Amino acid sequence: MIQIPSFVIYNVLGMSIPVDAEEGVSFDFYCSEEECGREIFLHGVIRAADVEEFRRVLEAVIRENSAFSKLEEIRGSFIFEGSVNGKNVKLPAESLEELTKRFMKELFILTG
Repeated sequence: MIQIPSFVIYNVLGMSIPVDAEEGVSFDFYCSEEECGREIFLHGVIRAADVEEFRRVLEAVIRENSAFSKLEEIRGSFIFEGSVNGKNVKLPAESLEELTKRFMKELFILTG
């Protein structure tokens, strides 16, 4: 059975990684070097965050990697808190539903 991702975690070793996880429930994720270009182990939880905390985490990610500056438009409220390959991190996350809405809105603006 195909797993449909429920969240996207941003700036996981410079990549956006879709994961199937439940809000507030600890999970593990593995992506092989063949699939992701490098081996990735995630362990942690995606949790709700207030706007201020989300902005702080997002701004820190953008300072670290300007390729994610497009994400400034996100009005998200989720954070991945855990580890990436053993390193403790806090990273912005977005529900697939919100990502889809944002994408569709942008698509309709560009084509409309």
